[in-house]
Amino acid sequence: MKKPLNNNEEIRKKIIGLGEDSARKTYYPQLQKQLEELKQKNAALEESNKKYLEANMAMQEAYARNTAILKCLPDLMFTFNEDGVILDYYANHLLKLHVPPQEFINKPVTTVLPHDVAALTLQSIKNTLETKTIQQYTYQLNNSGIIMTFEARMIYLTDTSTLAIVRDITETRQLIEDLKDARNKAEQSDKLKTAFLANMSHEIRTPMNGIIGFSQLLKDQQYTEEQRNKFANTVISSSKQLLSIVNDILDVSLIESGTMKLHPSGDSMGNIMKDIRDIYIPMAAERNLGFTINCELSDLQVFTDISKLKQILNNLLSNAFKFSREGSVTLTVEKINDNILFHVLDTGIGIPEDKREAVFQRFMQVEVEISRQYGGTGLGLSISLELAKLLQGSLQLLPQEENRKGSHFLLSVPRIIQSKHP
Repeated sequence: MKKPLNNNEEIRKKIIGLGEDSARKTYYPQLQKQLEELKQKNAALEESNKKYLEANMAMQEAYARNTAILKCLPDLMFTFNEDGVILDYYANHLLKLHVPPQEFINKPVTTVLPHDVAALTLQSIKNTLETKTIQQYTYQLNNSGIIMTFEARMIYLTDTSTLAIVRDITETRQLIEDLKDARNKAEQSDKLKTAFLANMSHEIRTPMNGIIGFSQLLKDQQYTEEQRNKFANTVISSSKQLLSIVNDILDVSLIESGTMKLHPSGDSMGNIMKDIRDIYIPMAAERNLGFTINCELSDLQVFTDISKLKQILNNLLSNAFKFSREGSVTLTVEKINDNILFHVLDTGIGIPEDKREAVFQRFMQVEVEISRQYGGTGLGLSISLELAKLLQGSLQLLPQEENRKGSHFLLSVPRIIQSKHP
């Protein structure tokens, strides 16, 4: 029975079939050299494998990083060939795609997008391939009934392919438009405020001049008692006019600051109409105008801020008389469900269609020339609208009836105002 080989040397001898002396002299140096070469190759292989693993790890990290970046980007990406065929895409939000991916991959853009957008895309592809520069363009698409605006950048990839990076700028465009509108409104408001201040200066000076001038005349003893009474009436009238202007300014201040308070109380519609009648029947007679109150609700009890309700009606009626040179003014009161409706109609100059939306804006009168001709601060309707809201009601300018001059305002307030604090 053969003994097992006990060591490497015996193994070596067995393999090469030579004795110890001859192996050492002839084959061992060569084998040693081969072993060294193998060791070097193995070390090189291990180094190469290490570099490969490091490169693979770096590639995986870069892929993960780029994937994370792509997921954060809101952009869509499309690859086109030179003929406009869509080769590939990336979309973080599929809802922004015009059609599902299966309906556009490997298909010409002319069969996917509307004609005008497809033509714009093809022209951009052509320009990009010819100039090797980025082409930028915008377009709109109707995606599921929503009009969306996109901005695209076409980028050169190869001599036969391009990459389009597309961004949804719908909200940005809307924001720009909103900013433009806000700027225009601010500029318009600034102009209106400037005109308002100029007009306010005139409005204040007029009664002030009347108060000062006629007060001085009252001191002159050469005038008769009748003349002095007329002067006194003018002073009183000018004082009331000035007080009305100051009240308007104070009301605007309270409305702006949100500190205007309600003081609800109860009264009959008959008493409210009597106060209105006492003020405007003499005014109608003085101006040779007709004035009619149609109200069959005299016994109806209302619970609201009576003072503010009267203020709104006075603003509407005073405007009606101010802008009516002939004809009549009518106030009609009716009850629908638990709301009281006040219709104020006049036969005055009316309000042009293009000015109807602006009539309730602060500092606004239909025309500057009208302001100069008829007077007023331009605050009355704005204040009335806010007061109507405060009374939990509404105020609106109704459409002008055919073959009828003048304006028709409708005030609606609840018969009983609801407390906001239980």
